[in-house]
Amino acid sequence: MKVAVLTVKHVLEINKTTNGRSILSGFDGRFLQLVLNALNVDYEIVIPADGEWGLKKPDGNWTGLIGIMARREADMTHGSVVITKQRTEVVDFSRPCTVYGETFVIENPGIMISNYAYLYPFDFTTWICSFCVFIIMSVLIFIIANQKVSLHQIFFEMYGNIMKQPLIIYKEFLHWNLLVCLWFGFVFVMTLGYSACLSAFLTVPYQKRYCENISSAFHCDSERDSSCFFVTRGNFIADYLAASEEPYLRIIGDKIISNDWFFDILDSGSGKIRQL
Repeated sequence: MKVAVLTVKHVLEINKTTNGRSILSGFDGRFLQLVLNALNVDYEIVIPADGEWGLKKPDGNWTGLIGIMARREADMTHGSVVITKQRTEVVDFSRPCTVYGETFVIENPGIMISNYAYLYPFDFTTWICSFCVFIIMSVLIFIIANQKVSLHQIFFEMYGNIMKQPLIIYKEFLHWNLLVCLWFGFVFVMTLGYSACLSAFLTVPYQKRYCENISSAFHCDSERDSSCFFVTRGNFIADYLAASEEPYLRIIGDKIISNDWFFDILDSGSGKIRQL
């Protein structure tokens, strides 16, 4: 029996014994080895020269594993061969034994270094609300003090209180205990929250924005002309994306195909992919 496979490091590897017999390793290889042992047949491993899973060419022929099966150069194949409508027209699939998910892997964006990092503990809305409270309270105190103290002096004193400096209590404030307590409560919560958040930001550096899904990956790519999407050669993903109903997926698929953003599955684990 001839068995067509693609070798991928740690997934499906072929080891030769002293008598020349092929022993399969890796999590896919061990599964296939169990199947072959259960069938109790002599087998020969066939590897496609193009190193592809299988795509339909414009002339109607197939590449990779599917091509070997379509030309009857092998009796069976095993591995991460995804079932698609086109492939079922030329080969018969068994019941799926494994379900795989496709994931976009991106470079770690790294740590964000900014001169405005001291503003990160609070969001924009919190800063605006805090500033409004500061202005309103300063004006109210100016009115309560019967304008005996200049407004800019009150601003400085209120700001100093936020910076944990003592606040001068004028005798006119004695009848406004609730207002003073509210101000002290606001200062306490704001300063404590800011100190805690700032300590957290200093302990764990702020990470740059990263792409959380395919849609955000597309927008990240649009912002950076040097970005690209690499997929394995002979994989169905590029054609699937190019035929998608989602506009951004079609753009990604078309860019992969037009720019030839493919890598050979045989190069997995060799270090060549990092050089792309």
